Amino acid sequence: MLLCAFPLLCLAQTAQEKALEAALTELEGRPYALKALELSDYYFERGEYAKAAVRARRAFQEAEDLGETELMAQALYKAGR
Repeated sequence: MLLCAFPLLCLAQTAQEKALEAALTELEGRPYALKALELSDYYFERGEYAKAAVRARRAFQEAEDLGETELMAQALYKAGR
């Protein structure tokens, strides 16, 4: 179990995570892929590498469906870091 030394900071991070996840559910296509990459970065910066990889892979799938090769490359990079 992870304990937070600064509870208010942890609550703010949780609220930000919830807001990003909620925004993701309302999107599709390119906006979805971009938000999923943003969420991948968010998780990566917090050391939640498995969650970061999941979001990056989902962004890749969406980008692939759209034929967005630049987004596909970004997503693959983020999934593999």
